[in-house]
Amino acid sequence: MKFGIFGVLSAGIGITSVFLTGLLGIFVAVVAVAAGIFGNRKRERFSLFGIIIAGIVLIFLNLQSMGLIPSSVKNADLMRAYTNAIHGSVKVFKAVKEVTTATTQGEKLKTRKKLLQAIDESLEAAKKFEATRFDPFIPGFSRHFRDEFIEGMTRLKIGYTQSDKVEKIKGAALLDKWGRWSRENRDKLVELWHKWHPRQSLFKTLTGE
Repeated sequence: MKFGIFGVLSAGIGITSVFLTGLLGIFVAVVAVAAGIFGNRKRERFSLFGIIIAGIVLIFLNLQSMGLIPSSVKNADLMRAYTNAIHGSVKVFKAVKEVTTATTQGEKLKTRKKLLQAIDESLEAAKKFEATRFDPFIPGFSRHFRDEFIEGMTRLKIGYTQSDKVEKIKGAALLDKWGRWSRENRDKLVELWHKWHPRQSLFKTLTGE
């Protein structure tokens, strides 16, 4: 095999892509693969190396963008617990709607069971979430999360478990209050999310930097 421009470019650009993130990293890796293919046809050295390196980067960055690989190891468990709690609450709201629109006794029992399961899942995730770690960035976050989100879910569960209308109303009111507060602080939450979940290059992920 001989040295050639495409082989050298493929290897060099492929190595560069290891240090890049997001769409830029994907674009550079694609260029490296394309150069490698041309180089490989001409039997140029380093072409296959460039294709392999860039291919690994492409797989990594695409899996990362799909959420199958954490963008950042730091605080990943914390953010995952918070996300699970919030996603759980979405299931709860959907289940509440199903319960209220159920017509037959069988449907009511089925939807009520689904609702209580969704509440339990949301509460379990919420209790694993260390809300106080958000306080330095969003003052009062843990208090709102505890007194409105967790308490609201707890009262809602009591209400539907014991068929207590008062508890249902109190729980719904607290969750509505939490919803209003979190919407008012949405920008801060998004900023914190990006701060703790920066897109990492393959190099940083492998080295733990």
